[in-house]
Amino acid sequence: MRTTFSDPKVQEHYDSAVGVEWIPCPVEERPVRALIDAYYRFELEHGEDSPQVREITEAVLSSELRPALRSWYQRMRPKIHGHAVTVRERLGQLAGESFI
Repeated sequence: MRTTFSDPKVQEHYDSAVGVEWIPCPVEERPVRALIDAYYRFELEHGEDSPQVREITEAVLSSELRPALRSWYQRMRPKIHGHAVTVRERLGQLAGESFI
C-alpha cells in the first residue's frame, strides 16, 4: 500500500521512516511505525490539531492499516509509557476502539 500525503515534508518523513529496516519490526507494521513516528514529529512541530497530524491520523486509522495498528500496539504494550499512552488513547478514541 502506498501512502500519499499532501504535505511534502510529511511525505518525505514517512517515506524515509517506512524504509528503515534496522529497527526490528514486522514488515506489515512498518507503515504504522513510520506513521507513529511522523505523528510525534509533526505534533511537536505543528500541534495535535494541525493539518499534518490530521492527515497522519487518518492514514494510521485507515481500514487497510487498522490490523497492523492493533498488532503494533499489542506488540509494543510493555514498552509504551508517557506521551505514547496519550497518543494511543487519542487514536483509540478517534477509532472507537481500545488499542490496549
